[in-house]
Amino acid sequence: MDPLTEHDELWLCSRSSVGIGGFIDDIGGPDAWATQSHGHFSPPRAFIHAPRRWQLISASLVVIAAITAGIAWFSPTDPAPRARQYTAHKSCLLTDAKGVAAEPASLVWNGMQQASLKTRSKIQYLANSEVKSTNALPYLGTLIQTRCNLIIGVGATQTTAVSSGARTYPKLRFAVVGAASETRNVSSISADPATLVDQVEELVAVSSQQE
Repeated sequence: MDPLTEHDELWLCSRSSVGIGGFIDDIGGPDAWATQSHGHFSPPRAFIHAPRRWQLISASLVVIAAITAGIAWFSPTDPAPRARQYTAHKSCLLTDAKGVAAEPASLVWNGMQQASLKTRSKIQYLANSEVKSTNALPYLGTLIQTRCNLIIGVGATQTTAVSSGARTYPKLRFAVVGAASETRNVSSISADPATLVDQVEELVAVSSQQE
């Protein structure tokens, strides 16, 4: 076979297409494919005999293609999840030592959670840890200091503290479950399990809109 001329070498290189796996020659033949042997690739004969500048150009295209593929593979397609944004309004629940594990506190907390999802207002609860406590005023004071806009009391000791503390803080809103109150800024909520969740949800939603 006659040795390749410079014109033939240029023509073969221009007919070669570049891929990440090696060089594929369009004209076919046993030397057209870059084959893998013992962990390395053997380039086609046309590539070996090509002028050095064409070899450099072809090699650069391979590197660029590999880098582009790597960027496309590792670039995130989905935006980072955004943290939930809450309003400044906060509703608080004052319970006995059981917290929100038992009714009616669990139902009240459920209603507060549903209202928070709809209004994006903040909620929290505080349990009176003293089982035989007859005074929940210190716990009520803690909620007031944490800037609660609405405080709901559940249980006899807690509702008594709420009704008493409401007179001292007329600009705050309070509510008692299963108890009556004549204080202007205290709402009375029925302890009926069938309607308690809806009552609390509505109360928290209205309170958050008034803030």
